[in-house]
Amino acid sequence: MCGPDQDPPAIFTEGWAESQSRNRADQIRGLAKGRREGRAYSLQELVKPAGYDQVSAAYCAYWEGGPLVHYLMHRYGPGTFFRLYRDVRRETFHDDCRAILGDSWETVEEGFWKWVEAEDKSLRRTNPKPRRRPCCLACNLPSRSSRPTGNR
Repeated sequence: MCGPDQDPPAIFTEGWAESQSRNRADQIRGLAKGRREGRAYSLQELVKPAGYDQVSAAYCAYWEGGPLVHYLMHRYGPGTFFRLYRDVRRETFHDDCRAILGDSWETVEEGFWKWVEAEDKSLRRTNPKPRRRPCCLACNLPSRSSRPTGNR
């Protein structure tokens, strides 16, 4: 989705991959639970130089990035998300967000966490039992006992 001169943060690149590969409800419910338990990072931290594309941010980029991509596409539309993904640069990230989204990154973060909580509340009301349980608090992967077995 990017050319050699493009520089989206890991939360967008890994978030896009995660949003396309896992169950949306599981992603949102897992992140909401993690935030309630104090395990979520601020989106501000994930776009600072230390978190922009570093390996140390990779886990957060997946775990928080998937729901963030869902939110950005829901709130701003797929075309705007892909424009942001394509046109944002590390050095001008905050200015690029404001120009493309019409909102500051701080406003995006505030709206994102409100959306996560509202979506989680709605999902818990319609499906009180999560589809699968995490294997540990440090990750949101399914436990071995809930993974499908057998040949594919």
